[in-house]
Amino acid sequence: MFGLPLADFGQTVIRRVQGRVHYLLLALLVGEGLVFVYYGNVNRDEGWYLYASRLVYEGHIPYRDFSYFQGPVLPYVYGLPQALLGPSLLIGRLTSLAFMLIAILGVAYLAWRLAGHTALLWALSLMFMNPMLMHYATLARSEASVTALSVLALGALLRFRKGAPALIVAPALLLVASGIRLVLLPAFLGVSAFVWWSTPATKCRRLLAGGLLGLEALVIFGIPFLLAPRQALFGLWSSQVSRTNQWAPSEPAPGATFLAKMGELEGLWGLYLMILVPAVALGAYLILRYHQGWEPRRPRFEGDPLSNYLLVLALALLIFGPQIMLSPIETRYFVPSSALLTVAIAGAAVRLPGSANLRAFRSSFVLMLAAVVLLGAAPYAARYTQLLDVRHPDLEELRDVGHVLSSYLDDDEPFVTFDVTLAVAADRPVVRGLEMGQFSYWPSFSADKAADLQVFNHDRLLQAIGGDGYRVIALTDYDLIWIGYTMPPNPQASLQGEPPFRLFPNLNQWYTLAEKVPLFGQIRDNLYILVRSRP
Repeated sequence: MFGLPLADFGQTVIRRVQGRVHYLLLALLVGEGLVFVYYGNVNRDEGWYLYASRLVYEGHIPYRDFSYFQGPVLPYVYGLPQALLGPSLLIGRLTSLAFMLIAILGVAYLAWRLAGHTALLWALSLMFMNPMLMHYATLARSEASVTALSVLALGALLRFRKGAPALIVAPALLLVASGIRLVLLPAFLGVSAFVWWSTPATKCRRLLAGGLLGLEALVIFGIPFLLAPRQALFGLWSSQVSRTNQWAPSEPAPGATFLAKMGELEGLWGLYLMILVPAVALGAYLILRYHQGWEPRRPRFEGDPLSNYLLVLALALLIFGPQIMLSPIETRYFVPSSALLTVAIAGAAVRLPGSANLRAFRSSFVLMLAAVVLLGAAPYAARYTQLLDVRHPDLEELRDVGHVLSSYLDDDEPFVTFDVTLAVAADRPVVRGLEMGQFSYWPSFSADKAADLQVFNHDRLLQAIGGDGYRVIALTDYDLIWIGYTMPPNPQASLQGEPPFRLFPNLNQWYTLAEKVPLFGQIRDNLYILVRSRP
């Protein structure tokens, strides 16, 4: 055929297809990302991330001017598209998709540099078959930007081996990531210690690197603490470590906390079967090779493959390990580590040296990986229906509810809500002190402490919805359950009427139920929009 034997022709076609199929995989990943951007279920946290991003471009500073419970970097990054194109969850998600595409290209490039074109195909295939990864990385949250910075930091560790760049680039990237999510600070410290110990450099360059990193840390963390020390400490640390007691009237029992933590970890490992099982196998192989005499060397491109894979595993664990201390542990926290592990697994699947029978070991490893993929493919495919809805997209519902809310509110008129996605959709402000939605409600705080930290306590909530309160209230069943959980028994509570009026009987004096939206938002519960009926 065409002057070539049939077998040679078939091999030529296969080589050409294999050489270009990565373009198809990239296109599929972009398409998958766009599907999740529009049809992915809404997460309530997207609201306060984007609301904070809006506030900073209106001239407000996190911690000093409003409560914010993450690092100070993300609002400035996500706020720019919002300032240019208007507040919208869609714009926020497209910003996340742009970061995730940087991460995907970085993973593909690293896999290619470490183990060739076949590893690149493995990496892209694994990411495409992981809907959890793409869903969480396209939400308007911190995972996408942190993932991109983590992948770039890994590339810097492999690329730069001496001098100031080796001392600065990877730590600087992880320091920015720590400014987005403080839980990455141990990864920054660990990588900084590693490059400081393993990189040949003059004393002058070490001083330069230390000075630049210190200046970066001062800009990211020093300025907030100089401007508002108590509020910054609460936003970055106290609000996180006190999360389990925010709504609870008393401390949970140690045994209950331990069992809950074990349950969270069990679910997490199950959801990431396709990545974690091969990672454990690779880690076990590295330990075996170490006991057989292999000695790790400085990781670098075209260097010792085992040392490179060890670096990837170590960085992934450095990023993920501290997340175990958070409560609750959520699957989305594993997105950066999952992207990093994909590099090691893809490379190891096609290029794992050190075996007496390399071909047999490689074949068995690929078969094991393929078995895990096939075993995990069905449940992962089933999870698509839990992550998106193509018939009734959350974004469209949120847009419609936002229009309804804006019709009851004047321009720039604040309203009471624990779901800040509504403020983004309606393009209206929330009441000051509720910028973090339900996380802004600390019912046991004193009035002075709540005012100082710019959050709500129970008395302030009653004032906001009382006789002299705001014109519009938007609360869900989820919000009302948690508010009620923190309240003492009310002898005036009624079993008649809608839940807001049962929990707060006095609301009947001032508000009417204007709208009830069933199956709304992340929790899929009822949303109640109350409008003041008396001035």
